[in-house]
Amino acid sequence: DNGICPHKIISRPVGNMMPDGELKKRQLKSFLSLRQSQKASKVMFDDAASVRSTLRKIGIAVIHPEKIAERVA
Repeated sequence: DNGICPHKIISRPVGNMMPDGELKKRQLKSFLSLRQSQKASKVMFDDAASVRSTLRKIGIAVIHPEKIAERVA
């Protein structure tokens, strides 16, 4: 809907009630531990403020998807 073509979409598992930011951080753990991910630039798009805040603390640039839609429009 926002003009973003992601390489991967990470969604909440059915029934999972973990807080948004902590869930995404946990879901990314194996990806972030890969050698090729260590020094790579990491950019994500998420509309949840808690996710953006949590992931920025671990070095990931997180952009609200509406910011991309504004640039495309």
